[in-house]
Amino acid sequence: MVLGFTAGIIAVSIIGFAHATQTYGKTGQLMASFTTSNFSNIHHPSYLCVFILTAAALLWHGYRRQWHGFSLKWILPVYVYFFLIYGLCLSLAGILLLFVLAGILTARWVYYRFGKKVFFGAVIVLPALCVPLFLIVPQMKQQFG
Repeated sequence: MVLGFTAGIIAVSIIGFAHATQTYGKTGQLMASFTTSNFSNIHHPSYLCVFILTAAALLWHGYRRQWHGFSLKWILPVYVYFFLIYGLCLSLAGILLLFVLAGILTARWVYYRFGKKVFFGAVIVLPALCVPLFLIVPQMKQQFG
């Protein structure tokens, strides 16, 4: 199941690359042809991002559980490929999901590495550190200032 899911994502991305190449041949616009919905033409780029994150998590799970055939020899190149495809999707929802996942994994790491006190201290302090962003970053300052 995991290998089929991963193979499906690779197949869909190859189809998307072929479509993007055709679009580039017609328009001559590199960035417009190889990003967003021109690259992920079968479904919305956000869906492809979610599929990539799901497959990456399942591959890591299979490697950690030592499932037959799951070795870093081929998982790491697939991760690099997934990272490139993820970037070409340019999905804001996909980027947000990636940051949420990274935040959850970081919070989990802090909890197990430093304990409950540091974890809850960080949970309380970190949102307060976002307030200066609203006052410093020009686009946010215009909206919230």
